[in-house]
Amino acid sequence: SVLGLAIGAGLAFLIEFIRLPYEEPDTFNIIDRETGAYNKSYFTLRLSQELNRARRNKYPLSLGLFKVEFEGEDISQREQIEAMQVFKKLTENSIREDDILARVNGDIFAVLLPYVKNDKADELLSRMKQEFTSLAQEILSNNGGGQVLSYSSVVTYQGGFIDEARLLQKGINALEAANAY
Repeated sequence: SVLGLAIGAGLAFLIEFIRLPYEEPDTFNIIDRETGAYNKSYFTLRLSQELNRARRNKYPLSLGLFKVEFEGEDISQREQIEAMQVFKKLTENSIREDDILARVNGDIFAVLLPYVKNDKADELLSRMKQEFTSLAQEILSNNGGGQVLSYSSVVTYQGGFIDEARLLQKGINALEAANAY
């Protein structure tokens, strides 16, 4: 009877363990699963750290934002994710090792660029936008159609006090303004 009770308890535990899906806590995960870029929570932490360094050492800090939109009924979710993975790879090849790329919302990426002034950051994002748009259009045209639209904006910290949330929001507002044109 003790053996039966132990086996029953073990089976109950096993069934409950199998039935409940495993959820990885977000606090330990710094990588966006779909794109392989850093996630927003990690990016926000690093943005805060870099803002403090820029303030203390008096250097510029640029924040580039990039939005990727897909038009067309034939574009699957898988194709959209693949296009964003291509964007991540292209961006990583265009930025320095110390720069940080993150997916901050579903279709918005952010690039943290320490020691980079606004005009240089704007040039970099424009070049990335051109490369990505042409490559993504080529991929989509080979898979049956659709269109990729991309927008970018840059905000630069050049002194004073602003926290990471307000700087990121300032960049998102600039991105939305670019999207409106």
